[in-house]
Amino acid sequence: MSYVDTTFWYFKPSEKWTAVKPYWFNLPAKAVADPEKLTNEESIPVSSVRVYDIRSESQSLQLDVHGFQVETKDFSATEDDAFWRQEFTHSAYIS
Repeated sequence: MSYVDTTFWYFKPSEKWTAVKPYWFNLPAKAVADPEKLTNEESIPVSSVRVYDIRSESQSLQLDVHGFQVETKDFSATEDDAFWRQEFTHSAYIS
């Protein structure tokens, strides 16, 4: 099974979250006057995380045994293409 070593970024715990809710706006930086205000979140890196390509093993993974299973969906262009684009594309643009 092939793999890649990468870095994951996790939400940084902080006492300030007891008084202030973390936020993150999914907007292009050019859409707001002060891009620094798009988030108040802080992240911490965790390096050398090994991520395996499970595609070749996906049929053998079972929810009751492994705690997850792999489901697939064919996203090729169909009559539902517009629906899937709307469902899975979340972008905001301001002229």
